[in-house]
This record gives sequence, C-alpha cells and structure tokens, in this order.
Amino acid sequence: MPAPQQMRMVSSGVHQQFLTQTMQTAIPGQLQISYIAPLHENAKCIPGLGCCGNMCCWSNVKPRSYVMVAENKLETNYPCTPCCLCGGCDCCVYDNIQTVYFDQLNDNWKRVTCCSPYHWFCCCECSGGVAATTKSYAPECCLNCPCCWCCFTYIPGVENADEFVAHMKNAVATFEAKSRVMGSSTVAV
Repeated sequence: MPAPQQMRMVSSGVHQQFLTQTMQTAIPGQLQISYIAPLHENAKCIPGLGCCGNMCCWSNVKPRSYVMVAENKLETNYPCTPCCLCGGCDCCVYDNIQTVYFDQLNDNWKRVTCCSPYHWFCCCECSGGVAATTKSYAPECCLNCPCCWCCFTYIPGVENADEFVAHMKNAVATFEAKSRVMGSSTVAV
C-alpha cells in the first residue's frame, strides 16, 4: 500500500473545494480549538437525550459532555444513558457526537431566551443557556421566529450562552475571512 503522501484522491471540484476551504486547518494535520464551553448543571435535562437516565447518572455523563469550538467546526457531545437501572456505571453511557462545519452556519449567533425546544412553557431555561444561529440556507428573519425550529442550529446546556456566542461569532468570522482569501486564490477544477 502506498504511503499516505503518495495516495491521491479523485474528487469533483465541489468536493475538492470543501476539502480545501472547509477542512484545511491553519497548521496542517492539527486542529486548533479556540473554546470549550463549560456545561450548565441542568444540561442533564436536555430533552430527548435519555433525560431520565442522564439525571440519575450525571456524574458519569457530564465528564464526557462537551461543546467545542474549533477553527473550522463546532462539535458537541451530548452523551445519553437510556435508563437509570445501571446503578450509575459507565457501561451505559453512549456518546452522541455531532459536528457542523462552519460553511453550513451563519455568523448571526445569539442567545435564545425563549421559544426554543429547550425552554419550558416557552420562557424557562430548563437545560442551561441556549444559543442558536440559522443554518446557511435559512433566511435571517428566521432567527427571530420561534416557528422555524428546523432552520436553526441550537446549542443547549452551556453555562454562559453570551460567552459562547461571542466565541462562535469570532470563530465563524475568522473562518469566513480565511475562506474568502482561499476562494479567491483557488482555481475551479
């Protein structure tokens, strides 16, 4: 088998652009992490993640949980435990890692204080702070419309949503500036 440096990938122009602009890091082969958001104690109550099991086994779930802002992506792990019958052991903790690359996000992040799937009765934060942005294909007016949940990327359970928003805005703006520079210097395939 050839060495990794000798292997060539055959790809379309769009795929190559994704690899060049989205996946390329400032230092090749190294991912720069700019922020890891501390999670709120109530993140164990995030709906839909085995909430009952998470409340019982939070001491095992919380150390595996994270919201990480890197130079080209947002990555979260909201692990879950399907039940509380395991007695609090690690054996029933399942990772739930999701990654969204910045080319799919807008930079219009804001703290959401009501009318999200993470607010009880539309106004009470039930799982810690919530931040959101519209997805890249959604019109910006959706950010102020509680009826357009499918157009959002939500990040629930952070200790300080305002601080998280500031870090996300900075990271996405830096990524977009880098992409504009790289886009102007790449040749379409």
